[in-house]
Amino acid sequence: MTTRLRTGGAATGSALALMLSLTGPALADVTPQDVWTQFRDYLETFGYTVTTTPDSIGADLSMDSLTMTMALPPEPGSDLPGTVTVTLGGMSLRGLGDGTVSVEMPASVPVEVFMDGPEDKDLTVKSTLDSTGFSMIASGSPDDIAYTFTAARMAWEVSEFEGQPGKVVTPEALSLVMEGMRGTTQLSRDGALTRVQQEMTLASMSYDIDISNPEPGKSERVTLAGTFSGLTSTADGTLPQVDDPSDLPAAIADGYAIDAGIRYAAGNGSFDFRDEKSQMQGASKSRGGSFDVTLSADGLAYDAAATGVELSLEGSQFPFPVTSTLAGVGFGLRVPVVASEDD
Repeated sequence: MTTRLRTGGAATGSALALMLSLTGPALADVTPQDVWTQFRDYLETFGYTVTTTPDSIGADLSMDSLTMTMALPPEPGSDLPGTVTVTLGGMSLRGLGDGTVSVEMPASVPVEVFMDGPEDKDLTVKSTLDSTGFSMIASGSPDDIAYTFTAARMAWEVSEFEGQPGKVVTPEALSLVMEGMRGTTQLSRDGALTRVQQEMTLASMSYDIDISNPEPGKSERVTLAGTFSGLTSTADGTLPQVDDPSDLPAAIADGYAIDAGIRYAAGNGSFDFRDEKSQMQGASKSRGGSFDVTLSADGLAYDAAATGVELSLEGSQFPFPVTSTLAGVGFGLRVPVVASEDD
């Protein structure tokens, strides 16, 4: 932030500069309580109810787990609402003595999502978030906090799906791994809105999915794997307080908007699907690409593009393997989300 001072002389400017250097940090300090308040308020803008109460250790705060619950609208034809509950492992907020706060979490954090649906449509997803070299420092002022973060490696891995009674799926693999993470997220108040700005870089991001149908007599199996390298992402949005997460037009009318984009330098992936009747597999490579999404009163827009694309497909539906090389491919979609006055 740059402050312009209209003064009448160098002496006055020097005196003011000295005074600001002495008093400025105190005006820009954040405490663990400030960070916790903003974090809780941020979650509540999405409709979550946070039930965790951190323990105080002097001015620092810690919690064994973080629990968030959101109401879900009834499914069509039903008047029974549902809920989704997200439980995260421990987190600590520790003041560093210089007006900044360290946001700390264990190297391995359990993450569980439970969806309480009507009748037998419950779902529990058990997963773990592992990190190496994670650091997050919060700085700024209570209503305008910047979170600067780095991590050598972060990996999210799902270990189990549990649905209807007796129906449990244990994936062979379902993971997302990010290497060389670095970035900043800024959360600030803008009247009744929360402003979110984020910039992040990743050396690489890879995914690995291998799931089979657990029902007797079923042999469906899908595998997906791939890696993107040299990623950069940006996001800028405004978030109002949400009373009904399913009412997107109302949220947009209250100021909800998002503009986000991802760029990558290279990517590759493969897939394989098979069941008792057929099978298909393929692979792809690209020399870079992008994905952009915007959502506002003007509508929802997706734009995706890739350059130097190589594709290969083969399977029981094809008499011979299919290969293709494309200089570039692109895809765009525009969808209105708020009815116009003419509708």
